[in-house]
Amino acid sequence: MRASKVVSSWDARAAAYDALTRRWPIFREMALRLAGELPPGFEGKVIDLAGGAGLLSKTLLELRPAARVVCAEPAPAMRRLARKRLGSRAQVRAAGGEEADRLGRGFSAVLCSAAFHLMEPRAALASVGRALKPGGLFAFNLWWHAYAPTAKERWEDWWLEPASRALREAGVELPRWELPVVPRYAPAELERLAARAGLSLRRIALDRAETDGALAVDFMAMSPNWPAPGLGAARARVIARARALAQGPRTAVTVRVRLAKPA
Repeated sequence: MRASKVVSSWDARAAAYDALTRRWPIFREMALRLAGELPPGFEGKVIDLAGGAGLLSKTLLELRPAARVVCAEPAPAMRRLARKRLGSRAQVRAAGGEEADRLGRGFSAVLCSAAFHLMEPRAALASVGRALKPGGLFAFNLWWHAYAPTAKERWEDWWLEPASRALREAGVELPRWELPVVPRYAPAELERLAARAGLSLRRIALDRAETDGALAVDFMAMSPNWPAPGLGAARARVIARARALAQGPRTAVTVRVRLAKPA
Protein backbone atom coordinates (compact mmCIF):
# COMPACT_ATOMS: atom_id res chain seq x y z
CA MET A 1 0.00 0.00 0.00
CA ARG A 2 1.34 3.43 -0.92
CA ALA A 3 2.17 5.82 1.90
CA SER A 4 -0.70 8.18 1.00
CA LYS A 5 -3.21 5.32 1.20
CA VAL A 6 -1.81 4.19 4.55
CA VAL A 7 -2.20 7.71 5.93
CA SER A 8 -5.78 8.07 4.59
CA SER A 9 -6.81 4.68 6.01
CA TRP A 10 -5.56 5.60 9.49
CA ASP A 11 -7.02 9.09 9.22
CA ALA A 12 -10.44 7.51 8.67
CA ARG A 13 -9.96 5.16 11.62
CA ALA A 14 -8.45 7.69 14.03
CA ALA A 15 -11.31 7.82 16.55
CA ALA A 16 -11.80 4.05 16.44
CA TYR A 17 -8.09 3.40 16.91
CA ASP A 18 -7.89 5.85 19.79
CA ALA A 19 -10.78 4.02 21.48
CA LEU A 20 -9.12 0.66 20.78
CA THR A 21 -5.82 1.67 22.38
CA ARG A 22 -7.65 2.99 25.44
CA ARG A 23 -9.73 -0.19 25.77
CA TRP A 24 -6.94 -2.74 25.44
CA PRO A 25 -4.06 -2.54 27.99
CA ILE A 26 -1.54 -4.13 25.63
CA PHE A 27 -1.06 -0.83 23.80
CA ARG A 28 -0.10 1.00 26.99
CA GLU A 29 2.17 -1.91 27.99
CA MET A 30 4.01 -1.56 24.69
CA ALA A 31 4.31 2.20 25.22
CA LEU A 32 5.62 1.73 28.76
CA ARG A 33 8.35 -0.62 27.58
CA LEU A 34 9.47 1.78 24.87
CA ALA A 35 9.46 4.75 27.24
CA GLY A 36 11.55 2.63 29.60
CA GLU A 37 14.30 2.53 26.96
CA LEU A 38 15.15 6.09 28.01
CA PRO A 39 17.17 6.40 31.24
CA PRO A 40 15.64 7.86 34.43
CA GLY A 41 16.01 11.62 34.50
CA PHE A 42 16.14 11.82 30.69
CA GLU A 43 15.92 15.47 29.61
CA GLY A 44 16.67 15.27 25.89
CA LYS A 45 14.63 15.86 22.77
CA VAL A 46 12.67 12.85 21.53
CA ILE A 47 10.44 12.14 18.54
CA ASP A 48 7.40 9.91 18.93
CA LEU A 49 7.37 8.73 15.31
CA ALA A 50 3.93 7.90 13.85
CA GLY A 51 2.60 8.91 17.25
CA GLY A 52 -1.08 8.47 16.38
CA ALA A 53 -3.42 9.91 19.00
CA GLY A 54 -0.55 10.51 21.44
CA LEU A 55 -0.55 7.41 23.67
CA LEU A 56 3.22 6.91 23.59
CA SER A 57 3.92 10.64 24.02
CA LYS A 58 1.61 10.78 27.06
CA THR A 59 3.18 7.66 28.57
CA LEU A 60 6.68 8.99 27.94
CA LEU A 61 5.89 12.27 29.69
CA GLU A 62 4.52 10.36 32.68
CA LEU A 63 7.72 8.31 33.00
CA ARG A 64 10.24 10.95 31.87
CA PRO A 65 8.57 14.30 32.63
CA ALA A 66 11.67 16.34 31.72
CA ALA A 67 11.74 14.96 28.15
CA ARG A 68 11.02 17.39 25.31
CA VAL A 69 8.61 15.45 23.10
CA VAL A 70 7.61 15.95 19.48
CA CYS A 71 4.69 13.74 18.45
CA ALA A 72 5.08 13.28 14.69
CA GLU A 73 1.97 12.01 12.89
CA PRO A 74 0.93 12.33 9.22
CA ALA A 75 -2.85 11.78 9.63
CA PRO A 76 -4.75 15.01 10.42
CA ALA A 77 -7.49 13.32 12.47
CA MET A 78 -4.87 11.58 14.59
CA ARG A 79 -3.06 14.88 15.18
CA ARG A 80 -6.28 16.52 16.38
CA LEU A 81 -6.75 13.73 18.93
CA ALA A 82 -3.09 13.94 20.00
CA ARG A 83 -3.34 17.71 20.58
CA LYS A 84 -6.45 17.18 22.68
CA ARG A 85 -4.70 14.52 24.76
CA LEU A 86 -1.32 16.22 25.16
CA GLY A 87 -2.23 19.90 25.36
CA SER A 88 0.89 22.04 25.68
CA ARG A 89 3.04 19.27 27.12
CA ALA A 90 4.33 18.18 23.71
CA GLN A 91 4.56 19.50 20.18
CA VAL A 92 2.36 17.73 17.64
CA ARG A 93 3.76 18.01 14.13
CA ALA A 94 2.73 16.77 10.68
CA ALA A 95 5.39 14.29 9.53
CA GLY A 96 5.32 10.76 8.19
CA GLY A 97 7.29 7.77 9.38
CA GLU A 98 9.95 8.44 6.76
CA GLU A 99 10.27 12.14 7.62
CA ALA A 100 11.84 12.28 11.10
CA ASP A 101 14.63 14.59 9.92
CA ARG A 102 12.06 17.15 8.70
CA LEU A 103 11.55 17.92 12.41
CA GLY A 104 15.18 18.91 12.87
CA ARG A 105 18.48 17.35 13.88
CA GLY A 106 20.17 16.64 17.18
CA PHE A 107 17.44 14.52 18.77
CA SER A 108 18.55 12.27 21.62
CA ALA A 109 16.00 9.58 20.82
CA VAL A 110 13.31 8.49 18.41
CA LEU A 111 10.62 6.06 19.57
CA CYS A 112 7.97 4.33 17.47
CA SER A 113 5.22 2.08 18.84
CA ALA A 114 3.27 -0.41 16.71
CA ALA A 115 3.85 1.45 13.43
CA PHE A 116 7.28 0.59 11.99
CA HIS A 117 5.80 -2.27 9.92
CA LEU A 118 3.72 0.33 8.03
CA MET A 119 6.79 2.29 6.89
CA GLU A 120 9.28 1.88 4.09
CA PRO A 121 12.14 0.68 6.31
CA ARG A 122 15.11 2.04 4.38
CA ALA A 123 13.65 5.54 4.11
CA ALA A 124 12.46 5.52 7.72
CA LEU A 125 15.80 4.40 9.13
CA ALA A 126 17.77 6.81 6.96
CA SER A 127 15.58 9.69 8.14
CA VAL A 128 15.88 8.63 11.79
CA GLY A 129 19.65 8.38 11.39
CA ARG A 130 19.79 11.97 10.16
CA ALA A 131 17.53 13.22 12.96
CA LEU A 132 19.54 11.62 15.78
CA LYS A 133 22.58 13.16 17.34
CA PRO A 134 25.70 10.98 17.82
CA GLY A 135 24.99 8.53 20.61
CA GLY A 136 21.22 8.84 20.11
CA LEU A 137 18.90 5.84 20.11
CA PHE A 138 16.01 4.57 18.03
CA ALA A 139 13.68 2.10 19.75
CA PHE A 140 10.60 0.61 18.12
CA ASN A 141 8.40 -2.41 18.53
CA LEU A 142 6.86 -4.91 16.15
CA TRP A 143 3.88 -7.21 16.48
CA TRP A 144 4.89 -10.87 16.47
CA HIS A 145 3.64 -11.46 12.92
CA ALA A 146 6.05 -8.79 11.59
CA TYR A 147 9.11 -10.57 13.00
CA ALA A 148 10.30 -13.69 11.19
CA PRO A 149 11.24 -15.80 14.27
CA THR A 150 7.77 -15.32 15.84
CA ALA A 151 5.60 -15.13 12.71
CA LYS A 152 4.43 -18.77 12.70
CA GLU A 153 1.17 -17.74 14.35
CA ARG A 154 -0.58 -15.40 11.95
CA TRP A 155 -2.69 -12.44 13.04
CA GLU A 156 -5.55 -13.91 10.99
CA ASP A 157 -5.51 -16.99 13.26
CA TRP A 158 -7.03 -14.77 15.95
CA TRP A 159 -10.05 -13.47 14.02
CA LEU A 160 -10.66 -15.35 10.78
CA GLU A 161 -12.47 -18.43 12.08
CA PRO A 162 -14.64 -16.54 14.63
CA ALA A 163 -15.66 -14.00 11.97
CA SER A 164 -16.36 -16.74 9.41
CA ARG A 165 -18.53 -18.67 11.84
CA ALA A 166 -20.45 -15.56 12.90
CA LEU A 167 -21.21 -14.75 9.26
CA ARG A 168 -22.29 -18.32 8.48
CA GLU A 169 -24.62 -18.31 11.49
CA ALA A 170 -26.14 -15.07 10.20
CA GLY A 171 -26.65 -16.61 6.76
CA VAL A 172 -24.16 -14.27 5.10
CA GLU A 173 -21.93 -15.47 2.29
CA LEU A 174 -18.27 -15.25 3.29
CA PRO A 175 -16.46 -12.46 1.48
CA ARG A 176 -13.04 -12.83 -0.09
CA TRP A 177 -11.04 -11.08 2.59
CA GLU A 178 -8.03 -9.16 1.35
CA LEU A 179 -5.47 -10.11 3.96
CA PRO A 180 -2.81 -7.44 4.55
CA VAL A 181 0.75 -8.24 3.57
CA VAL A 182 2.91 -7.56 6.62
CA PRO A 183 6.72 -7.54 6.30
CA ARG A 184 8.46 -10.17 8.39
CA TYR A 185 11.80 -8.87 9.56
CA ALA A 186 14.61 -11.26 10.47
CA PRO A 187 17.34 -10.19 12.93
CA ALA A 188 20.02 -10.21 10.23
CA GLU A 189 17.84 -8.04 7.99
CA LEU A 190 17.23 -5.52 10.77
CA GLU A 191 20.97 -5.36 11.42
CA ARG A 192 21.69 -4.83 7.71
CA LEU A 193 19.02 -2.14 7.32
CA ALA A 194 20.28 -0.33 10.40
CA ALA A 195 23.88 -0.40 9.18
CA ARG A 196 22.86 1.17 5.85
CA ALA A 197 21.41 4.08 7.83
CA GLY A 198 24.53 4.51 9.96
CA LEU A 199 22.92 2.84 12.99
CA SER A 200 23.92 -0.23 14.95
CA LEU A 201 21.64 -2.94 16.30
CA ARG A 202 22.07 -3.12 20.07
CA ARG A 203 19.27 -5.37 21.28
CA ILE A 204 16.18 -7.31 20.26
CA ALA A 205 13.90 -8.25 23.15
CA LEU A 206 10.74 -10.37 23.07
CA ASP A 207 7.99 -9.09 25.35
CA ARG A 208 4.91 -11.10 26.28
CA ALA A 209 1.55 -9.69 27.26
CA GLU A 210 -1.52 -11.64 28.32
CA THR A 211 -4.57 -10.46 26.40
CA ASP A 212 -7.75 -11.84 24.86
CA GLY A 213 -8.58 -13.06 21.38
CA ALA A 214 -11.41 -10.52 21.11
CA LEU A 215 -8.71 -7.88 20.61
CA ALA A 216 -8.34 -9.05 17.01
CA VAL A 217 -12.07 -8.73 16.31
CA ASP A 218 -12.09 -5.22 17.78
CA PHE A 219 -9.06 -4.31 15.68
CA MET A 220 -10.58 -5.57 12.45
CA ALA A 221 -13.94 -3.94 13.24
CA MET A 222 -12.33 -0.50 12.93
CA SER A 223 -12.87 -0.92 9.17
CA PRO A 224 -16.55 -0.09 8.46
CA ASN A 225 -16.97 -2.76 5.77
CA TRP A 226 -15.61 -5.57 7.94
CA PRO A 227 -16.51 -8.42 8.30
CA ALA A 228 -18.61 -8.05 5.14
CA PRO A 229 -20.04 -5.08 3.21
CA GLY A 230 -23.76 -4.38 3.22
CA LEU A 231 -24.61 -5.92 6.60
CA GLY A 232 -26.52 -2.84 7.74
CA ALA A 233 -28.13 -3.24 11.14
CA ALA A 234 -26.92 -6.85 11.35
CA ARG A 235 -23.28 -5.76 11.47
CA ALA A 236 -23.23 -5.04 15.20
CA ARG A 237 -24.79 -8.44 15.96
CA VAL A 238 -22.30 -10.28 13.74
CA ILE A 239 -19.35 -8.49 15.35
CA ALA A 240 -20.68 -9.19 18.84
CA ARG A 241 -20.98 -12.89 17.97
CA ALA A 242 -17.47 -12.96 16.46
CA ARG A 243 -16.13 -11.30 19.63
CA ALA A 244 -17.80 -13.92 21.80
CA LEU A 245 -16.35 -16.73 19.67
CA ALA A 246 -12.87 -15.17 19.70
CA GLN A 247 -12.77 -14.60 23.44
CA GLY A 248 -10.21 -16.55 25.38
CA PRO A 249 -6.74 -16.05 26.82
CA ARG A 250 -3.99 -15.26 24.32
CA THR A 251 -0.33 -14.46 24.75
CA ALA A 252 0.76 -11.67 22.46
CA VAL A 253 4.46 -11.44 21.69
CA THR A 254 5.81 -8.04 20.75
CA VAL A 255 9.37 -7.40 19.64
CA ARG A 256 11.35 -4.43 21.00
CA VAL A 257 14.28 -3.32 18.87
CA ARG A 258 16.96 -0.90 20.05
CA LEU A 259 19.31 0.79 17.58
CA ALA A 260 21.93 3.43 18.29
CA LYS A 261 23.81 6.02 16.31
CA PRO A 262 27.55 5.74 17.05
CA ALA A 263 28.89 8.51 19.27
